[in-house]
Amino acid sequence: MIVRQHVNMRLYERKYRRIDLQLGVEITTEAGIRLDARSENISLGGVKIICNQLVANTLMPSGYQLLPDQSLIISLDIALGANEMVKVRCRVVNFRRQSQDVFGLNIQFNSFDDSSEEMLERFIKINTQ
Repeated sequence: MIVRQHVNMRLYERKYRRIDLQLGVEITTEAGIRLDARSENISLGGVKIICNQLVANTLMPSGYQLLPDQSLIISLDIALGANEMVKVRCRVVNFRRQSQDVFGLNIQFNSFDDSSEEMLERFIKINTQ
């Protein structure tokens, strides 16, 4: 006899809690180009970055398309405070124009440098209490 359990799950459910928080972010491309942006929200799994058209065009020139098998890989330095900097390698999940000169990038974290993951986890915990 086969017993099947029906699990009621949402199609899209976040693994990590995301908090709305504006932080300074420095993006470094694979070619070594450094660009400034800011976060809109952040979690242990990723971050939403807001940038202007110049930054967006540098990251994704006209005609560039995000493809599942060819991710756009970047590095981020996220300033949590005066002495705390999270360093992480990431991939751009999606990219969207929000207004005339505002673009949003949803970014998934791939690997953290040194103790950056623990630092971010502690920071998020403090800011959600």
